[in-house]
Amino acid sequence: MKNQEGHDNSMNTLNRTTVSLLTCVVLFASFAYAQGEYGANDFRIKVDARGQVASFHDAVHRRERLVPTQPAPLVAVKKGDKTEEPSRAEFEKEPPLIRLHYEDCGVSLDIAVQETESHVSFEIIRAEPSDKVDAVIWGTVSCDHQQDGG
Repeated sequence: MKNQEGHDNSMNTLNRTTVSLLTCVVLFASFAYAQGEYGANDFRIKVDARGQVASFHDAVHRRERLVPTQPAPLVAVKKGDKTEEPSRAEFEKEPPLIRLHYEDCGVSLDIAVQETESHVSFEIIRAEPSDKVDAVIWGTVSCDHQQDGG
């Protein structure tokens, strides 16, 4: 069927549908990672989909250092006397970003990640809504510090 200008309407509809679908795929793909993995020459850190540190791998000694029986939130938020761990996390690859969500208090944090040869830094760049956060608590992440023979 042709419109008043003589163009085929079915092709216009198909093009709009294709563009809409591609836009949704790109937006979803930017946050589609189940975990974030970051590291330097000597170690790798993994953060899972719940915002918990899932691994702290020592590349030098080829050992997992994270104590798996302990909770390890990357960041907890505090409002008044209540402290809440993240309920879920989303990850962006470029630029590296972790978005943590705290369901009970309705807060989200955006954390920029910077990796270098010697270290990884995490910086909170946004808290929304900021008036619902009195403080943030990094960790606690329990690690095994046993000496390695050699």
